[in-house]
Amino acid sequence: MKASIYSAKSSTIPFFRDASFVLLLNKFDLFREKILYSQRHLRLYFPDYKGPDKDVDRGALFIQHKFVLRNKDSRKVLYPHFTTATDTANVQVVFQSIMEMVISENLGQVTLL
Repeated sequence: MKASIYSAKSSTIPFFRDASFVLLLNKFDLFREKILYSQRHLRLYFPDYKGPDKDVDRGALFIQHKFVLRNKDSRKVLYPHFTTATDTANVQVVFQSIMEMVISENLGQVTLL
């Protein structure tokens, strides 16, 4: 995950210059288990993490914030979603949200919204 955070350089590719992004942070169930039950805490991988060792929500928001900080262009919107691909209800909610975002952005570009 740390490599993903630091290698996000999509803004250098012309096709993505004006694009917003959907960030799917998958396997949230495994993340939760690691945070709650292992002795390998986030601070071992991210020394700047100052939250409690077994706080899943604070840990998840910390990871999300790492990606948000990589977005240097305030015109681009990052839509983060914590997902568990085997949870079909969660996946449906995420994809519904993505469809609404795509429709909204497209309507905004043609000034209908």
